[in-house]
Amino acid sequence: MVAAIVIPLLLLYFYIVTKREYDNHHKKWINLDKVCEDSLITGKVIRISQTKKRFYYNKYTQETEIILKSNSTNIVVKKIMPLTISMNSLDIRVGDHIVCYGQWQKDFFQMSRYIKQVN
Repeated sequence: MVAAIVIPLLLLYFYIVTKREYDNHHKKWINLDKVCEDSLITGKVIRISQTKKRFYYNKYTQETEIILKSNSTNIVVKKIMPLTISMNSLDIRVGDHIVCYGQWQKDFFQMSRYIKQVN
């Protein structure tokens, strides 16, 4: 008799906890490309690479890593976006001069948006 009451309550509890955790991760995944624009960096694009990474179960991100040459230093700039069907890719080519807006993370600059400079 007790098992008939306790087992469905346990299943309901774990379903609610799992659903709440999934919703939290989904919100974080959707807001990945929304970054504070605290600072800006200008430079010439030396290298571009794109990777697909797993974020949470069936949620993936596209991480675009750009190496900028600014003055005499190389700066790693990353654009992290949720991988969706309606996602737009970046229109940046090697040799372009760009201005990146975003914020510094530990060892790279996370870009929110960019503007191409015309020489």
